[in-house]
Amino acid sequence: MSAEAAGTTGSSLPEHVHRDLTGTLDGLKRSGLRRELRDVEALGGGRARVDGREVVSFASCDYLGLAGHPRLAAAASDAAREQGTSAGSARLLAGHDGAQARLEVELAERFDRPAALTFGSGYLANIGVITALAGSGDLIVSDALNHASTVDACRLSRADVAVFAHGDVADLERALVEGGARERRRALIVVEGLYSMDGDLAPLGSVVELAETHGALVIVDDAHGFGAVGPDGRGSAAALGVSDRVAVQIGNLGKALGSYGAFALVDETVRELLVQTSRGFVFTC
Repeated sequence: MSAEAAGTTGSSLPEHVHRDLTGTLDGLKRSGLRRELRDVEALGGGRARVDGREVVSFASCDYLGLAGHPRLAAAASDAAREQGTSAGSARLLAGHDGAQARLEVELAERFDRPAALTFGSGYLANIGVITALAGSGDLIVSDALNHASTVDACRLSRADVAVFAHGDVADLERALVEGGARERRRALIVVEGLYSMDGDLAPLGSVVELAETHGALVIVDDAHGFGAVGPDGRGSAAALGVSDRVAVQIGNLGKALGSYGAFALVDETVRELLVQTSRGFVFTC
């Protein structure tokens, strides 16, 4: 590439691309939407040091304070010494071992579901589950306040997507009827169990009733619910007594459980489908 084409910005980008990206960033700043990485040191007990100043933190998802618990730190240290710091491979190649299998069995038993499958992150879990269960010609009905990972999963699935007003059961029913849920190969209703930004629970009792009426599967992203709500911290669906009527519950290991990664609670058939077809699982090292 010529010096003229590359520009004189010190960047490897062509000058016109560099100008365009810089303009985008400037626009975000003018709109008050530019994000900043801040130096935050967790101090435990709901406190943190931010840019050198000690404050009470209401921004953490470490709901139970387990991220700094000595038993978890010791277990992570032991695992690193005994098994190394990486699986070194995707699980379907050489990255699967007994520890992962035991974790999935324990998760299924702990949350009283038939089976579980772990993912590298909550984002990957939502992408992996939704795109494996829905495709072209299928219908996804999604709550308006669902997480960005769910929005991205809906787009990647190539399914027809209908968004219903947050927590509005009547609007959900409208979307199912207008979308012809009963005539589809598959129809999914995707909600969060506990909406972290608003603090409300999805009306799961009504949601599962509509799902059963219209032949739809219910997927609950309960990243903020597991460990924090319901009997023994078993989540939003357990709190509302509908766990056995939800097709997939997605939980997060990096929030209340103080670690990293995510999991899907499913039946054995869905688990096998995910192992075979979920790109967020198959192609992750």
